[in-house]
Amino acid sequence: MLDMAYNIHWTRRASSDIDSIFHFYSENASILVASRRLHKIKKDIAILKYMPNIGRLDDKYPHTPNYRYLNALDYRIYYFVEEKDVFIAAIWDYRQGGSTF
Repeated sequence: MLDMAYNIHWTRRASSDIDSIFHFYSENASILVASRRLHKIKKDIAILKYMPNIGRLDDKYPHTPNYRYLNALDYRIYYFVEEKDVFIAAIWDYRQGGSTF
């Protein structure tokens, strides 16, 4: 059987975003809550390893035609696919309204 898995890569922005999420919840709730939220987000991202096109195309950003997003908890995970690689570009809290992405 051929290995059909895609490789997952995190951009600096996405890594910073996930760190910020962890720090926010560990300071404002608890380490347990922060860990559970990160686990859920990372579990949803892991799905992209085998189903990279599961996310919706993001037509709000015409300058990024290949970007897709996946919702996890209160977050929108922006990513793009190139060949056998999935790049996690950003993780944005969509409760904030508007987007800085």
